[in-house]
Amino acid sequence: MASPRIVQGPEPLLRTQCELGEGCVWDTRVQRLYFLDILRHRVYTYEPSSGIWGFETFSEPIGCIALREDGEGLIAAALHTFVFIPSSSLPFPPTSSTTPRPLEHLTPPIPRALHAQTARFNDGACDARGAFLCGTIGKDEEREDGVMWMLEPLEGGRRVEDVQGAQGVGEGEMGDENAGGSVRTRKLLDGCNAPNGAGWSPDGKTFYWTDSRKGTIFTFAYDPYTSALDLLSRKVFHCTAPPYNGTPDGLCMDDQGGIWSARWQDSRVVRFAPDGTVTDEVRFPHCGNMTCCVFGGPDLDELYVTSASSRVSGDHVGRFLEGGDVYVVRGLGYRGVERGRYRG
Repeated sequence: MASPRIVQGPEPLLRTQCELGEGCVWDTRVQRLYFLDILRHRVYTYEPSSGIWGFETFSEPIGCIALREDGEGLIAAALHTFVFIPSSSLPFPPTSSTTPRPLEHLTPPIPRALHAQTARFNDGACDARGAFLCGTIGKDEEREDGVMWMLEPLEGGRRVEDVQGAQGVGEGEMGDENAGGSVRTRKLLDGCNAPNGAGWSPDGKTFYWTDSRKGTIFTFAYDPYTSALDLLSRKVFHCTAPPYNGTPDGLCMDDQGGIWSARWQDSRVVRFAPDGTVTDEVRFPHCGNMTCCVFGGPDLDELYVTSASSRVSGDHVGRFLEGGDVYVVRGLGYRGVERGRYRG
């Protein structure tokens, strides 16, 4: 078996010093990068053409964001519910204000019985049908209290602006078919520990899904036309073992079906071929926690990578002074695929 190609990561592109940088998405329509600092409740915007970057602060931690197919703004998973962030709350240039902006809830919260053991929503992605999948992370690392939820796409050409307010949210709890409201949710998978990076094969029929606390990337058979997840098809795609330390975190896909996995407490991003072979490693010697990655740029051939401070993982900062910064890696020879957008 051939050894993987080793690429040394560059100096940080943006010295953001996030506590928990995460959730990067690239908008091909406006050529901008969006990413998060979850613990500081921030959504960042970066425009390479102008070099302008900054953030907005919100009233809740935001674990995951998705672009929209039919409008501006972002769909997001916040503390215990899905929310809409209109473009008016993401001005450009960003204000970088620490004053929290309110969030517009789209759905009822997760069931009350889960509140005590649920920390917040974490990572996810949109499928080809326009559904938004995102999982909750449990507070207790030893328990499997996390749940993977799906925010259904809107039918009949409706948009989230049409279902805002109390009529859109409805009453009751997430996943309750009797809760009312116009935006539906359903539970896909429970027994999760720390749901994280997700993506699909080029044909949309294989779902790659990370559970970070289990140190594992799983695959499931998936129906791209109905968003049906075949629970009985679950297989282990990758399980952390030497020479790899830490755990898999966020991921993205390239146009060859490759899986790029950011590594928490491992200072690198790893590319897996569809057969599970490691083909490439990008190493970041001055950053311990790589959290998420996405291809961007005009040709989707630049890999953007977010990171977290070593203080968050309980490690001594030491030589990892770049923890929390954002990187861009050029010249890898791969092209990404645009992330799915929420339909509505």
